[in-house]
Amino acid sequence: MVLNRLTDKTLKWETTRVADVGLDLDIYKGLFGVTFDWFKKNTSGILTSQPVPGSLGISGPVTNDGELQNMGWEAELRHANQIGEVSYNAYFQISTYANKLLKIRTSTKGVNEVGLPYNSYYMYEWIGIFQSQQDINNSPKQPFYPSKPGDLKIKDQNGDGVVNADDRKTIKGMYPDFIYSFGMNVSWKGFALSVFFQGTQGNKLPLSGWGIDPFLQGTPPTTKFRNAWSPTNPSNTVPAIYDSWDYGGVAAYPSTYYLQDASYLRLKNISLSYTLPKRIADKIRSKGITLSVSGDNLLTFTKFEGADPETLSRTGTTIGGFGRYA
Repeated sequence: MVLNRLTDKTLKWETTRVADVGLDLDIYKGLFGVTFDWFKKNTSGILTSQPVPGSLGISGPVTNDGELQNMGWEAELRHANQIGEVSYNAYFQISTYANKLLKIRTSTKGVNEVGLPYNSYYMYEWIGIFQSQQDINNSPKQPFYPSKPGDLKIKDQNGDGVVNADDRKTIKGMYPDFIYSFGMNVSWKGFALSVFFQGTQGNKLPLSGWGIDPFLQGTPPTTKFRNAWSPTNPSNTVPAIYDSWDYGGVAAYPSTYYLQDASYLRLKNISLSYTLPKRIADKIRSKGITLSVSGDNLLTFTKFEGADPETLSRTGTTIGGFGRYA
């Protein structure tokens, strides 16, 4: 047997405590209904791999470390009715929650820090684009110097005249402010129609690399660079075009320039079916025949530049941005 990891003999299961209050109400024989639920969930003893020096030659132990709190609410409004031979129901659902890191053994400044949301963003704040050399001379020294017109302008958070690692800012954004969905089901004689929409609001994801940075792996710039800064086009939204994904004036450090609004509304599913009358099914000696057609993810409304805001991770990697089939 080869020892390749330190072990903690006191390791145990995580512990979760949940407080939950709910209401479920239907009136007028289901004509209208409402469901509401409030919850507070604390998880302690979270399993975490502890870092150790690489010179040790083995991996760190998995320990019970940290405590996380999730608190929020969810609600549903619904309506169902029948008018003649038409039956239908409609619903709207919304939920929101906030999480907070209560305890951790190995903290990461601004990202996994006690009192902050878990997996926050910790990056430089982009506030514009340098328009001239005079603009550069009158501004704090930037993370990668010397700057040139068309480069990103980063905020000096502490006002010391130099933008460095101390000027990074903790930004909530990975988790949405709320998640919502709505839909309806309608049936008439043998026909049935179902429509379902789902969306999020307020979540942000960083997106960089292939498909965003120009010329990476030989790809041409995206259409947004038609509005790139130039001496004759003083854009304050798109920097001057650059030829490397790690170009110091734009892409060599994490900034809110790459942090995009990943809110979306999506037609998740629509389906239409028709069930043949029993008399027809009996003639062909069948217990029943239903013909149906459906589609998934047919429409998406979003400002996000990547392929799919629903499937990305917080890292916004190159594959996550454009190379993933969803």
